[in-house]
Order: sequence, then C-alpha cells, then structure tokens
Amino acid sequence: MRRRAAWAFGSLSSWLLAAWVAVVLSAQGAAADLSPGALIGTWELKFTSPDGKEHAPVLVLSRDGDHLKGMLNNLAGSNLEVKGISLKGSELTFQVSGTHEGAAFTLTFKGKPERDTIQGEIEFEHGGNTGSFSFSGQRAQPAQARRSNRPRTPNDTLRSPEIAPDHRVTFRIYAPKASEVTIGGDWIAQGLGSGGKLHKDDQGVWSITVGPLVPDFYSYTFTVDGVRTADPKNAMIKPGVASLDSMFEVPGPEAAFEANKDIPHGEIRQAWYHSGTLNMMRRMHVYTPPGYDASSGERYPAFYLLHGGGDEDSGWSTIGRAGFILDNLLAERKARPMLVVMPNGSLPRRGNLPAFRPGDPPSPELAAAREAAQQRFTDELLKEVVPFVEKNYRVVADREARAIAGLSMGGGQTLRVLTTHPDQFAYVGVWSAGLFGNARQFEERNAAFLGDADRVNKLVKLLSISVGDKDSLLARSKDLAALLEKKGIKHEFHLSGGGHTWINWRHYLNEFAPKLFR
Repeated sequence: MRRRAAWAFGSLSSWLLAAWVAVVLSAQGAAADLSPGALIGTWELKFTSPDGKEHAPVLVLSRDGDHLKGMLNNLAGSNLEVKGISLKGSELTFQVSGTHEGAAFTLTFKGKPERDTIQGEIEFEHGGNTGSFSFSGQRAQPAQARRSNRPRTPNDTLRSPEIAPDHRVTFRIYAPKASEVTIGGDWIAQGLGSGGKLHKDDQGVWSITVGPLVPDFYSYTFTVDGVRTADPKNAMIKPGVASLDSMFEVPGPEAAFEANKDIPHGEIRQAWYHSGTLNMMRRMHVYTPPGYDASSGERYPAFYLLHGGGDEDSGWSTIGRAGFILDNLLAERKARPMLVVMPNGSLPRRGNLPAFRPGDPPSPELAAAREAAQQRFTDELLKEVVPFVEKNYRVVADREARAIAGLSMGGGQTLRVLTTHPDQFAYVGVWSAGLFGNARQFEERNAAFLGDADRVNKLVKLLSISVGDKDSLLARSKDLAALLEKKGIKHEFHLSGGGHTWINWRHYLNEFAPKLFR
C-alpha cells in the first residue's frame, strides 16, 4: 500500500543544483484571459518544502514554432524526464520524473498563471510515498529593464508581426538611425500581396501593413540599409545554410491541412550518421507516424523528401510543415502510415562557384559543377542515406515501398536519381524543377532512360511534375513534361497558381502523399 509522507526526499538541497531541464508546452488552450504567448518570459518560483527549507527554482518560457518551450532551473538528477505538459483552461501543468537515492520520483506542478503571478501546488511521489505542498511565483523583470540608467525606447513594447482579424499583417522594426527599410516575403512571389518600403515614424519605428493574406504560413525578411536581417521581434525562424528568415502564421480554414490540431501526432527525429561519400558527419530529419514506437513489429514504406537550394534538412519540418501535413492526412485516413526521410541535400561547395538564380541560363562551368554535385548527392542518397534508414528504422527495404520527391534543387536531384536509377523508387515527384541547361545534352546524357519507356513505365508507378504559373522555372518544367511525352514515359503534369515558394510546395506534398504506396 502506498503511504502518504510529509517529505520523502529528505533534504531537498541535496538534489536541487544549477542545471536545466527542458520542457515543451503545447500552445493549446489559454490560462484565464492569457494566450500562451503571453506567458513567455522568466518566472521566479518559490516554495517551502515540508522539511522547512525554502527553495527558488526558475521557469523560463520561450516560443518554439507552434509551441512554448520551457526551462526549469535549479532542478537536477539523473535520467530526468518531462511529461504530462499542458495548458488547459486556467491551469498550467508540467511534470518532471527521475531517480533519487535509487528510487523513482515524480514532481507534478499545477498552477494558475495570471498576468505576472502564478500560484499552485506541487505533488510528489518518491519510492511509494506521496505528498504535496504549495508554490507561488512572479514574472521576473527583463534584465535590461532593471538597469536604472537605461532609457526606455519604443523597442521595449514593439510587436511584430501583428496579425489583425481581417488577415492584414503589420510588420515593425525599431531602427532610428536607418535611412531605408524594406521587406520581402514569399506572399509577394506567390502573387498574394505587396511588400517594399516601410515608413518611419517620429520615434524611429518603421512599419508596413500588407494583405489581407490567405490563411497560411509565410516567411519574410527585412533589409535595413542594404543589410538583410530577420525580424528581431519574431522568434519563429526558418533556418537555412547561409541565412535565416522569419515566419508567421495567418490562421484560417485554408491552412487547416498544415495546422497543429488535437489529433495523434508523429515525431520528427534527428539522426546523425557518418557519410563515406562526403567523409563527414551528416544529419537527416525523419518523421515517424503516430504509433511507430508501439507497433514494434510493423514495417513502413519510406518517402524521401528533398528540400531546395539554400535550405537544409530542417526545412521540410519547419516552414515545410511536413510533420503536421502527414499527421492531418493520417488522421483523416487520406494517406498510408509512412516514414518521411528528409536528408540534407546541400552539399559542401567548392569555392568561387558562380551563383545561380532560378530562371537564369547556367554558365558551362556552373552546369558542369551542378552535374557533379547531382552525382555526389545521388551517391550520398543511395549509398549512405537509404542504407542508414533501412538499417536503423523499421521500413520495407523494397523499391515499391520507396518514394522520392523534391522541390527546386531537390527536384533536380530527384530527376537525376530517377534517370540514373529508375529501379530504386516506385513513386517520384518533381516540383518546381525541370530540364536544366541544354535540352539536347540532357537527352544525350539520359538516352538509356528516355529510350526504354516500357521498362520505366513498369518500374515507376507514379511520376508527377508540379509547378506554379508564376514560377521562374515554369518553362523548364514544361520542357521536361514535353520530353517525357515525346518519349512515351507516363507522367502527370500539374500546374498550380503562384511562384517558386514554400506556399506551393506544402500543397504539393499534401496532394502527393495520399497517392503513395497504394
């Protein structure tokens, strides 16, 4: 029988040390009239344990995409875990588990946050004993605000971006010494709105309002006196190999297919491996569907999903929303459970390589370098990535259980894999990509593939090409479709609205995934 103890841990100071425990708080629900975003900041907690000792751990909350990310300071031990995190109604709950003096313990914090204060109860279990005691806390003032000699500026309370109910979006940046500030965003390339110059007020705040925008996820950057910069007031970041963009969401039914809903969710995992092809450590992101860990004997098909130039392997799981798109498709039974493997297609580049902009004709040097890079990626994928996945994850190691698709640079990589190894993937998607360089040379280089339509049509169950009507690579995509048609290779061609943007590519994923492994 479990017995209730006044305090089963003995001296709390023996295990409260200066360490950090990460907690992830789902941004669903609200506490009183506070949104989850209003809880961002540092909270100084205080409590007196039943042994009479006073303690002051610190909870730090910050934004991580669609979630709040938290850190609980001054709590340490071996094999600590965090679970049961929620913000429902007016109650914030989070739980920390681990071992102390050879016995398992669990601390469950339950509190009701107000604007600047929080009060609640801590329940504990340790070695079969249980107990509880109260705690309180208050929001700490930012360090810069505590400096009495620092004058306040409009930047202290600046909000950016600010999304109005009518889907208009206002961007702001405090740059009192700047002479010009502009904004660029993917909604502009998509033909959904304008950008351009911001206007400066008498306090040094630059601002612009755009829209209304169709509900979706968007990315943008400021340019301040010629220097490209992310929004310093927005913690939602789209990573890249050379730069960062800021992101924001305009919620609404049009974005439901990529939204974070209260449904079973899979996991986005990071896997590191040594690449013999590149002689370096490499990383991939892997989506596992809901129930993957519980279904220990089940094997899944694998979908290899490639990003574009300038991005890396986190692109599809951040701005690409791949995990949420698959979660929603699976919840609606529109797609088969599958693993989605998102490798890093950005390979180390040799120096002094000419830059390439989508739509520009490549120089001979760039064309040769791109050809060599595509072959290196093909080797990386087939010799390193696929074998690693099939060794370390429960996937079906068979062509008919493999799919591949990519956008822009990743579309070119996908096309290279298809033309050189049509026996490896049964489902293929080429998005915002096509014939690169000289069409005659492409035909000559891929004569074996183009000249054996019967074999290709038997091996490849689906070959899909998608591009936007404002995409700079529209002509190259059409050229590819026309060549496949000429050679008798079965394919689908989909023309959407919009340009060379993640806005389109998320929709392409949502439309392509339900067709796989049928």
